[in-house]
Amino acid sequence: MNSDIISMYSEKYGLYPYIFKSIYNLSLKMKSIDNLYGNEELISRKSIVRFFSTVGKYENEIGKDLYEFNRVNMENLFIRINVITKQTFENRKHIIKNYMDWCVDHKYMTISDEQWFIDFVYEDLFISDFIKLRYFKSFDELLNGIKSIVDYYSPVDKHRFDIYIIAYCLSWFGFSAKEICKLPAKCVDYKNNCVILNGMKRSLNEETCSFIRKYMNTDGYNTKNAGYEYIDRLYKQSDLLIRTLVSKDGNSWKPADLQTQCSRIATDATEKFKANEPFRCHKFNLKDIYISGCFYRIYKYLCKTGKSIDQLTVNELRQISLKSVTSMSKANFVSNYKNWASTFYA
Repeated sequence: MNSDIISMYSEKYGLYPYIFKSIYNLSLKMKSIDNLYGNEELISRKSIVRFFSTVGKYENEIGKDLYEFNRVNMENLFIRINVITKQTFENRKHIIKNYMDWCVDHKYMTISDEQWFIDFVYEDLFISDFIKLRYFKSFDELLNGIKSIVDYYSPVDKHRFDIYIIAYCLSWFGFSAKEICKLPAKCVDYKNNCVILNGMKRSLNEETCSFIRKYMNTDGYNTKNAGYEYIDRLYKQSDLLIRTLVSKDGNSWKPADLQTQCSRIATDATEKFKANEPFRCHKFNLKDIYISGCFYRIYKYLCKTGKSIDQLTVNELRQISLKSVTSMSKANFVSNYKNWASTFYA
């Protein structure tokens, strides 16, 4: 791929070069963007570029352009890009259909080749498969997934992944990445298995508190380099729970970096799991773990009270799930919960 062309697009759109490197059939995709979205704001065109970069990973894997896809290819793509809600499905389909329409106009495909995609609807997707790759049924399932990742890496020091494991667990209990990065270590109440922050109590469980206690008793961990020499990775002194390494800049983690690292550590392992292994290709995204915990708390509450989720008010949803549900977002949140519950607890 011509690096000059990539540099030109990178400068034109103000996006990193790697985004364009991932786009399959780059010249064709960019020509379609110029034709279809040339009169729109730059921010809108950027979103289309990012979308083509995302789907390009799967296009490159199977060696096909979107306009050459069949139904199976498209279903697999929608799984890869985590399309779960009907709203997201319609949005992604609209972008792809615009591209296919353009390809028809420019003789890359015929209208008859496109007909199956025109008829392709949300109900055709196996939503449960998507949900199992994105969410978790319970905290125990999350722990099993974490164990499978650590077992895959087989680290020389069991504490190497402590920070990531703590982030996964705290996400389940309703902590955002931003909150995790800023959480003072002294706020963990090991006796009562909770976090007390700004006068508010946030429940954890014994496993999580025990894990945090063991992590706090370490000053770092060991790794091996390519020459199989042991290297000490030491933490900086900090009042924060999530510490940074002495070798790194800054005294605290950035939420985006924590989320990226947690996902990368997981997917680098799960994508190499065998086809029949649990958690193969699971994302372990902190936001998805956070939502899984929200859904689980609602599920347990509904089981206890005998209510249905449709009976809960916005305030009740917010208090039970620990998520900032609003009247505007309630319908989508409830719909996603129902998909999750029918997948794991039907």
